[in-house]
Amino acid sequence: MKQRATIICRRGNQILFVRRGESKWNFPGGRPMRSESPIQAAFRELEEETGMKPAEMLLVARFETRTVEHFVFIADIEKDYFAPVPLSEITACRWCSDVANGLCLTNDSELILRTFRKDIKSI
Repeated sequence: MKQRATIICRRGNQILFVRRGESKWNFPGGRPMRSESPIQAAFRELEEETGMKPAEMLLVARFETRTVEHFVFIADIEKDYFAPVPLSEITACRWCSDVANGLCLTNDSELILRTFRKDIKSI
């Protein structure tokens, strides 16, 4: 089973989603490199994909889908923090309300959002 560091970036009541090309929207994140911990992968992937460097991230869950073991982190982003920039393979970044109205999400992102919606607001 593949592992993935998945980052839920919060800014007030908004959550950050990213996408590659014309694919579905997803949470930022990616696979850990060899000898890299999930938290290290989360910081690296977020910076590589958006240029953002949060001060801290909180691991909220280890969550398995059919093919991926997600290490789900929450990162709080200050409202005056600079806007994310699509970098590396990412072509677009978008802040959305926590219900992601109108976005076509990947199956895993939809499942994570639905499962952790209450936690996202309360943590």
